[in-house]
Amino acid sequence: MMFTIRGIPTAGIAVGTAFVLQRRASAAATAAAGDPVAEAGRFHAALERAKAELSALAEGEAVFAAHLEMAGDPMLAGLVEGRIAEKHLSAEQALGEACEEVCGMFAALDDDYLRGRTDDVRDVCARIGRILSGETAHDPFAGLAPGTIVVADELAPSDTAQMDFSRVAGLVTAHGSVTSHVAIIARNKGIAALVGVAGCMRQVRTGDRLIIDGERGELIVDPDPATGRKYAARLESLRQDAYAQAPAVTPAGRRITVLGNAANVDEVRRALDAGAEGIGLFRSEFLYMQGPALPDEETQFAAYRAAAELCGAR
Repeated sequence: MMFTIRGIPTAGIAVGTAFVLQRRASAAATAAAGDPVAEAGRFHAALERAKAELSALAEGEAVFAAHLEMAGDPMLAGLVEGRIAEKHLSAEQALGEACEEVCGMFAALDDDYLRGRTDDVRDVCARIGRILSGETAHDPFAGLAPGTIVVADELAPSDTAQMDFSRVAGLVTAHGSVTSHVAIIARNKGIAALVGVAGCMRQVRTGDRLIIDGERGELIVDPDPATGRKYAARLESLRQDAYAQAPAVTPAGRRITVLGNAANVDEVRRALDAGAEGIGLFRSEFLYMQGPALPDEETQFAAYRAAAELCGAR
């Protein structure tokens, strides 16, 4: 029977089949503490391994360059070391407490975007914790069928980095805001998303038919045939929207120039395909986030040339 769950309006419209992400339970919180010197040594060994993983991942995904910086921040290591020495906690327990303290610092900030970076902090700490506990990394998104809508309590940057977005129609999370990682990645990838959908993990099952109405902030579960046809028609209309490439003119006749905001060359292409008349902001810092070495002149020239050639006379 069809029913609707409310969320925060985020982006787009999608029709697809649910894949509900179930996290594996971690034993980190119950790990027994050993000698403080040994626990500190375990933590630093795990930290160095996490930094090595992130360094390799940063070559392909810019978000991991930011994670590498977080892992290398002496504040996090200092908080963990202090708890091991003063409270005689295990490395896992100390990491958990330190993570919550750092997340609390971000959550207390006035800036919405910075508050949303708690996702990244938790992701970095989860990586270190996984290494500490000896858990092996796995890809829960392997083999997703085309048209999948991923439903999760939360989605971390390391989750979305593993996804094949050619098979993902939309993202739904129980938590998050319009400035959270999920909302940002959905806008960048041009897919539908809903965040803050309380109850989605209890009420949605893998295989359910779903409709995301990111404009109204609604997740429709098990839509009836009429509703399915209505949204299929809306999707087709959006794909064929001739207005996207038309000049933007107000009812009073005022011409408005619409420019894109692009963080790399692929986003330049997507902005132009969506109807942008050029690029107003090209975030060239992405070149500095692709690996441990600074980009040389030829690397920068090639990226700027590719972006300029896509824009042509625009």
